[in-house]
Amino acid sequence: MPIQDAGPTPLQWLLLEIDRTPGATVSKARLRAILRGMAGQRIFVTRRELHLPELRHTARRLLDTGLSCTEASGQLAQQTGLSRRHAQRHVVWALNERALQAIAARRLSLIDGPDGEDADGAT
Repeated sequence: MPIQDAGPTPLQWLLLEIDRTPGATVSKARLRAILRGMAGQRIFVTRRELHLPELRHTARRLLDTGLSCTEASGQLAQQTGLSRRHAQRHVVWALNERALQAIAARRLSLIDGPDGEDADGAT
């Protein structure tokens, strides 16, 4: 009884898709080099890991446009299909991230001084 071909493995499929992507020869070569460096390793990629940066970026962008937290979470839920509760989590994360960046910027301004000089007067 002949063995039926099950088609390409997930890795073979990924490599074929990389090759089929037009242009970006250097990027393709870099991606293949990264994959060669991972030879022998198993990776498991969840949908959450792939979408999380995009969701958080979208939540941050919505807040940056001046929407309230409630409006931003509603928009995020509508745009992405998330539940309101999950959308609120991403908006809260974006608020916390924005606050941390503001604190870091404030500390830098205290270290550098108002005119860009260091606290000891050096530039």
